Amino acid sequence: MPIKTYEELKNRIWFRGVQVLYGLTFFLFVSMAVASTFYLNPGDVKVVDLAHTTIICNYGNHKTFSANEAKMFFSPEELGKGNLSISDDKKNTLRAVCEISDAESARLLEDLFETSHAGRNNDQKALWEIEPRYKIKSGLSYLLYSLTLSAVILLVVFFIIRSMFYYIILGRFFPK
Repeated sequence: MPIKTYEELKNRIWFRGVQVLYGLTFFLFVSMAVASTFYLNPGDVKVVDLAHTTIICNYGNHKTFSANEAKMFFSPEELGKGNLSISDDKKNTLRAVCEISDAESARLLEDLFETSHAGRNNDQKALWEIEPRYKIKSGLSYLLYSLTLSAVILLVVFFIIRSMFYYIILGRFFPK
């Protein structure tokens, strides 16, 4: 005798077992999603505050800019190691912002080279100085976003599984 309604299906012992298995599986997947989200959450992250990080031009136009005004982006790793870890593209951009010509840059490097070989103290300033400012970005927004996204995905997947089960057993996606 084929099962036609949800009421007939509820009277079957195997259906109750499937419901328990479905509930336990759903609970297991929700637990795994929450645990992995907490495990993968980076927490508070130290980022460069571009609005307050200042670039001081020691040569050229002798101006002071914020990183935003100069349209420059720096990572905490770059600024932690000083000017040596900044890429050549960023150095060229800094030369352009400070209006340091190639000739002036070459002359300053030549002076630096001669001073170091003569055994004299090097009192020459760098072409520019970067004074970094940092801010802490909260990981709470990432955590809430991840939890919400994983919950929505799990609900959709388990709703599809449930609908497919009813379609196979009852011949329709939603039981009567």
